[in-house]
Amino acid sequence: MDFFKKEFSLIKSDKHTVDDMLEAKKKETLMDLNTKLFKVDDELKKHLAHQKAENSRLQQQITQLKGEKTTINEQLLTLETEIKDLQGHVGQDDDHIK
Repeated sequence: MDFFKKEFSLIKSDKHTVDDMLEAKKKETLMDLNTKLFKVDDELKKHLAHQKAENSRLQQQITQLKGEKTTINEQLLTLETEIKDLQGHVGQDDDHIK
């Protein structure tokens, strides 16, 4: 009976040792994961800030291009009007020469 009591004590002691080791490993793993998580979070924030800046730059370019398109369309309408006026005057000049 003493033999089994000693074995039980040894097994119980081993169990506590294993439990302590597992707890230490769990804490180490959590700390490692938290460190990696913070690094990933920082990288994500940097990429998001860069993406926002890029989006803003592209939006400014789009706005500028829309303004240029409007100006070109206005110039095109002006030129079309001038062409129509010139086309109307082409035949009139010939009549004055005769």
